[in-house]
Amino acid sequence: MNPDYLWLTEGLEIISFFVGGPIVTLVIVYLAWRGKLPTFISQRYRVIGILAGMTGFSLFALARWMNADVRTGQYFFQLVCALASFPLLGVFMGCGFCEMLRMWRWHQNTKLKD
Repeated sequence: MNPDYLWLTEGLEIISFFVGGPIVTLVIVYLAWRGKLPTFISQRYRVIGILAGMTGFSLFALARWMNADVRTGQYFFQLVCALASFPLLGVFMGCGFCEMLRMWRWHQNTKLKD
């Protein structure tokens, strides 16, 4: 791969970090706030949030640790690990924020009336 194309991979990482992760977070929080996820109970938010957080942090640490050269196939594995970690961290933040809403009991007080 020609190093002139590094702007493409860096752009994908920036978009995934600053757009993909926050959108996943906002969707989870909005759906939980509106009550659109009735099958999700508090314990499921905790388990899914913890698993997504551990997986996302592990993938991100693996991508940082790898330090692959752009001319090898290992670089694409590093890129996939980095790109997959950001939405998983968004799930972690979304589930964590939903748990904070439940703990402070803001969920029922701030819910919009139909």
